[in-house]
Amino acid sequence: MGVGTTLQKFGLFLEECNEGLGTVHDVEFIGRMDSESGPAATLELSVPTATGGEQGGLVVDGVSLDADGRLEVTLESTAAVVPVVDHDVDIEPTAADIVDDGTVTASFRTSMGDGTSATASSEPAEDDSPASTADGAEGGKRDVPPFRDPELLGEVYESCETFAEMSDAIEMDVTAETVRRYMIDYGIHEPDQYDTGDAAATDDAVDPETEVTSPATSENDAELVVLTDGLGLPDDVTVESLVEAVATSNTIYEVTRAIDLNREETCDLLRRLDLLEFVVGRISEAERNVDRDEILTRLKESATAKPR
Repeated sequence: MGVGTTLQKFGLFLEECNEGLGTVHDVEFIGRMDSESGPAATLELSVPTATGGEQGGLVVDGVSLDADGRLEVTLESTAAVVPVVDHDVDIEPTAADIVDDGTVTASFRTSMGDGTSATASSEPAEDDSPASTADGAEGGKRDVPPFRDPELLGEVYESCETFAEMSDAIEMDVTAETVRRYMIDYGIHEPDQYDTGDAAATDDAVDPETEVTSPATSENDAELVVLTDGLGLPDDVTVESLVEAVATSNTIYEVTRAIDLNREETCDLLRRLDLLEFVVGRISEAERNVDRDEILTRLKESATAKPR
């Protein structure tokens, strides 16, 4: 089974986690990923203590009173906080805690493929193939995937012309858009206002298509002002930051981090601007690139739509 296939299955598992009692807010892949062992990762999700309804929630399982008059309350979920059937995923609970706002966080180790545990998968895999750009970071150990290694990404960025080439160079089943997003996150690449995942990595490389479209820049800037006036965006959210967040995020959580809103505010904003479908479900899809022009079109339609 290929790495891409197992990642898609793992994505479906994460989507089902989000549809249950909790919300996934951190996934960290462990070690090197290959077709034999599949992805191994640490998973953290949060469960509000006030949940309920059709999916159940947390209920009081027991109450006791100690000699000092203090109450001790035991909570129990009415259902599993992670799906335990219909997924070829080995799950090992590692920790649970309750934070100041009353939310319970639960942590797990997960692995797929042949059932290799996450601990075992963290050991670096031997590779008999010729050295490539992805092996540039020497040291014998790798605790993060190549596309999350800033030093390696910097080397790849200098040696390649396009993000598609970079995606091939790191020898992992990730899209050019994913590589581009991490390049931006680590400050390696400064994006144009609406560049694409396959765009040239350096500003010095002039592309004929870029020359044709560049005269429209002032017109696009004027449209952005009109859009801002008609969308009713929060004070700290710009059209540019919203488009960038929707285009490069695979989950609602990633959008919330990018535009600095909470989950409820983010969902309400995406739903009101008809952008929710660009984010929901993308982590489980094979092709996750989103056309920025299509996002802008939706925003223009929302800005000019008459209230019902």
